[in-house]
Amino acid sequence: MKDISFRKKLMACFLAIDVAIIAMLGGAMYSISHAAGLDGSEAVAFSKVCTGFILFEMVLVVIFMTAIVTFVLRSVRVNLAMIASASKDLANGSATEKLDKINNDEFGIVIDEFNRLIHNN
Repeated sequence: MKDISFRKKLMACFLAIDVAIIAMLGGAMYSISHAAGLDGSEAVAFSKVCTGFILFEMVLVVIFMTAIVTFVLRSVRVNLAMIASASKDLANGSATEKLDKINNDEFGIVIDEFNRLIHNN
């Protein structure tokens, strides 16, 4: 799976979670309709309400998923671009500037070590 982008993998994970949530909601609503003893037109009306609820939930999850994926990808892309640019400078022998750490996460650790590498040479 090396040729699949990080974005596609992240979207696939969220889509799988969404499908699981929808399946659980559908099963729960089916159980509720049978436990309540609904039949005929009552069951059809309840089914329409459940379908509307599930579709509304799907739209909300897709919006939420898109926002999260966009945020994560932007964060990763900015940090990787900065490290890639500094790596090219180092390869050309002109890396003298210290990289600015944006966050104190895994990329922050890589940037700290990269800065240490530049200043030890």
